[in-house]
Amino acid sequence: MNTFYQNNKDAFRCYQSINLTYPSHLHKQLEILFVLSGSITVTIENKSSVLNKGDVSVCFPNTIHSLCTLDSSCILLLIFDRYLVDISGIDLSSAKPINPFLKSNELHNDIPYCLHAMLELKEPLESLYIDSKQKAYLSLTMCRLLELLTFAETSSRTLNYSADLELIHNALVFIDNHYNESLTLGLVAERLNTSKYYLSRSFNKQLNISFQQYLNRQRLQEAQYLLENSRLTVTEISYQTGFESMRTFYRVFQEVYKMSPTAYRNKGYEGLSNM
Repeated sequence: MNTFYQNNKDAFRCYQSINLTYPSHLHKQLEILFVLSGSITVTIENKSSVLNKGDVSVCFPNTIHSLCTLDSSCILLLIFDRYLVDISGIDLSSAKPINPFLKSNELHNDIPYCLHAMLELKEPLESLYIDSKQKAYLSLTMCRLLELLTFAETSSRTLNYSADLELIHNALVFIDNHYNESLTLGLVAERLNTSKYYLSRSFNKQLNISFQQYLNRQRLQEAQYLLENSRLTVTEISYQTGFESMRTFYRVFQEVYKMSPTAYRNKGYEGLSNM
C-alpha cells in the first residue's frame, strides 16, 4: 500500500465518518479518533489496535497511520493544526506517545463530552480560526489526553521504526513543502544528507512507488484542487504546481485521470479523485 502526504487545507475539522477505511498516510495536523459505534482497526507507525465504542487514538503530526473497518464503524474525527492549542512543556510537533491508543474506561469524562460538543458546533467559516467555545473544548480535550499519554524519553523519531522509514518520512514532509518548486531526486537527497541512490531505493522499498511518481502525484493533487476551485488557467496551474512544461503536465494528468486537465475542468469532478 502506497503512503501519501495528505495536504489538508483546513486548520480545524470535526466530523463523523461511517465505515471508514483509509490507506497509509501522514499530514501536518494532529488527529484524534473517537469510536461512536462498531469497531475500527487503527495503525499508527508500527502499532495497531482494534478500537471499539468509546475508545480513542491520538496521532501526532507527520506520523504514518491508516484506518480499516472490517464490519461497521461510526467514528468522530478531530483534525487540527497544532498552533490552535497552546500547551507549555510539550512540543506537539515532535511528541511521540509510547502507546497512542486509549480505552474507554481510561478516559476522563471531559474527553467524550468535549468531542461531542465540538461535533455539534458548526465548522468555522474561516479555516484559520476557531471560535472561543471550540478552542476551549479543544484545549480541555488535549489536556485530558496528555494526562493519560506516556511519551518516549527521546524526541528522535527513529526510536521504533527503521532508518529507511525515518528517511522517507523526512522526504515526504520536504516534498509536501516544496513540490511546486524545481525538485529532483538528487536535490532532495542532498537536503536530507543522503545519496540519491539510497533515497530512490528507500522510496521503492517503503512506499512501492518511485520518487518521481510520488512527486507527480503530490503536484497532481494540488492541480486537481486548483482546477476545481480556482479561475487560474490550465497553463498557470501547470507551472504553479511545479511541472516544468505543459507537455509533461498533460501527459502525467492524462495517465492518472484518463483525460486532459481541460476536459477534467469541463466535465466535472465527481468520482475522479482516486489516484
